[in-house]
Amino acid sequence: MAAISAADHGDEVTLLEKNDRLGRKILISGNGRCNMLNTDGDLSHFHGSNPEFAREALAAFPVEQTLAFFRDLGIETRLERKGRVFPASNQATSVVRLLEDWAVRAGIQVVQEADATQIDRGDSFKVTTVDGRSFESDRVVLTTGGITAPTLGGSDDGLRMACSLGHRRTRLYPGLGPLETERSSLHKLQGVRAMVEAEALVDGRVVKRDEWELLFRYYGLSGLVIFNLSEAVAPYVDNHDVSVRINFFPGQDVDQVECKLRDRWNRHPHRS
Repeated sequence: MAAISAADHGDEVTLLEKNDRLGRKILISGNGRCNMLNTDGDLSHFHGSNPEFAREALAAFPVEQTLAFFRDLGIETRLERKGRVFPASNQATSVVRLLEDWAVRAGIQVVQEADATQIDRGDSFKVTTVDGRSFESDRVVLTTGGITAPTLGGSDDGLRMACSLGHRRTRLYPGLGPLETERSSLHKLQGVRAMVEAEALVDGRVVKRDEWELLFRYYGLSGLVIFNLSEAVAPYVDNHDVSVRINFFPGQDVDQVECKLRDRWNRHPHRS
């Protein structure tokens, strides 16, 4: 998107791609459906240390303008629960193909298998790749992504190169992921899904709550509700008491749940 935007403003653009094809991480996003954005772009959802950066970015490129950008590319979208936006095709491949097509029409020079390892700054910028090639330009946009999914090219190269240019980095934490639990017995529930209300607690204090799908895995807890809670507890898992409280009957009080369980037991006493 950065390359397309620059080309649309008249710049001559060279796009260096580490992999042998563009958009490999896009292809796995949203379980292959490509979760493009969320319509609830309120600043309160930003958890970084520089909220002004997020404020300026959201003001310059709000949700409607983002949707219009994708429509101009030819991508029709669909709105789902909790403001999630997916391509109407439900296929991440359609998003990647349209981005590739737009890049070609914009005249962007795409260089694949160009694994950048160093950026030198002088009168211009020189980007050097692992295999010794070099590319010079007046400006550089560093969009290497995060360190997740190393099999798809994820690494800390971008952070390292940014630091070499004078930027600083704080301690890194997972921003979205599952939680490993101490109770090994949970592996018996592997694969079980449920819509729940969950609370994340640090030293007994609730730090975040959400209601969505829970997925039991052999190592612990996963699913969208856990992903949403994980960023709130990630900085504390090493040195604090972190726990998750799960309500399998959201919106119902204790009496309602007891009545429901008693009724099921009376009708199906042979079931465990």
